[in-house]
Amino acid sequence: PGIKVLMPGDPAPHGGEQLVRVNVQNFIADQNGTVVLDSDWSVESARHHDVASGRSHIVVPGQPKPEAEAATMSTAIARLADEIAGKLSQ
Repeated sequence: PGIKVLMPGDPAPHGGEQLVRVNVQNFIADQNGTVVLDSDWSVESARHHDVASGRSHIVVPGQPKPEAEAATMSTAIARLADEIAGKLSQ
């Protein structure tokens, strides 16, 4: 409630926007389909003040099939989003 994701070109709301930066170090599936996502991330306020930052290491077991790997990668990204959101709600 009250949270909105903006797309490039969308008008920014006054004062409430935050910028999320994610620097992906590693994002790959191994021969067994297990996906590893390593990243550094930060959230910055509209006034360029750090709100939160962190480093994430996410491992999601999967299947060694292309369609399964894609789904597993999607799960890893969702877990990263949950980690970031969790830090913001603390």
